[in-house]
Amino acid sequence: MLKILTLGFYHFWGRTRIRRYLWSQTEWEGERGVYTGTGLELLLGYARAFVLVILPFYSVFFALGYLGNRFAWIGTLGGLLSTPLFVYLTGVALYASWRYRLSRTLWRGIRFGLDGSPWRYGWTFLGRSLLSVVTGGMYVPYMQCRTTERVVSTARFGTERFSYDGQGRDLMPAYLRAAALGGALLLIGILGVAALTPYLMWFGNQSAHVLIKRMPWLLIVPPVGFVLDGLALAATWFAYQGTLLKYHVAHTSLGPLRFRLEFRWLDYVLLSLGNLFLLVITLGVATPLTAVRSARFLALRLTCSGTLDYATIAQNQQPLGKSGEGLFQVLDLGEI
Repeated sequence: MLKILTLGFYHFWGRTRIRRYLWSQTEWEGERGVYTGTGLELLLGYARAFVLVILPFYSVFFALGYLGNRFAWIGTLGGLLSTPLFVYLTGVALYASWRYRLSRTLWRGIRFGLDGSPWRYGWTFLGRSLLSVVTGGMYVPYMQCRTTERVVSTARFGTERFSYDGQGRDLMPAYLRAAALGGALLLIGILGVAALTPYLMWFGNQSAHVLIKRMPWLLIVPPVGFVLDGLALAATWFAYQGTLLKYHVAHTSLGPLRFRLEFRWLDYVLLSLGNLFLLVITLGVATPLTAVRSARFLALRLTCSGTLDYATIAQNQQPLGKSGEGLFQVLDLGEI
């Protein structure tokens, strides 16, 4: 409501309030998390990214588009460069966002952090994305593991570093199953459209109205079929995402600590479909509700083994930036 009343200006403070609430309601070993980010930092980060990145980006491509009207090769060049550049900026934005959120997260008075450069990670993200395209998607599980390793291995809790030992080959069977099932469902949808086209053309005839009176279910079957096919396709994607999340967590460690997520793929699919339904019917207003549902689902199922010696962990003295995750917000890559 405050975002509406302020024409969206309150967005940065609203997101901060939601994060503070989620962090403060998440408990581990009797201690709750603390989020120290501010709305002003998010606003400054947004303004900085808009001025230093987005404005030059659109200015260059506007100029290329203008020149493309006179020189076709310039327009073609602009089109070829736009997608890789956007993918690169997406990698930069994701890394910068993770770094900001970790640097503003405390537990037991110790601050988390993420070292490394977002701009270097952007090149890694771009290169592995291109490999995924060139290989027809077969490199995707390897990309998911390698990019996760790049992030997790530079994350830390105070002076204690995280590590990751996942391998793309372990995810390949689950990925191939999801890709095969998703491809089959997509093919069914395409065939359904092809079969429905003559039906829609014929529906305008007078004889069709007589048939509809006799078999009214003909009006219901096509839309219901499309919805069910779409839900099945989404469920296939969510099932793989749940498998991917469990795998990443199981192969992440913090010193002697090993983590584990325990849930059935169906539970994760129902959670994701429920969140999607809530966002659609409320036009996004239910975003905080879906964030709480997801946080509770994961927190109740996260366990660990091993013991961390907190006496050996000191506060990292790396200075904090004054703005955060602006590019992430400008590109609209996520909510909370």
